[in-house]
Amino acid sequence: MECPYCQQKMISGYIQSSNPLVWEKKILYGVILPTSEDGMLLSDYFTFIKSHAISSHYCKSCNVLISKLDDKE
Repeated sequence: MECPYCQQKMISGYIQSSNPLVWEKKILYGVILPTSEDGMLLSDYFTFIKSHAISSHYCKSCNVLISKLDDKE
């Protein structure tokens, strides 16, 4: 994939955690779960035995990560 900012080749990888991945408009504290209508879980919240990951592309030049969310694992 090419970076949409600088058109250089991006590095494929994963955003990973041992906890569920969450996107929210504000920084959350304590138990991290979406709190707004726009907030979303990026990985399965109820699977504690496996790791949580979504595929992502990284641009070293721009220091940017890009992930396609319908590609959840």
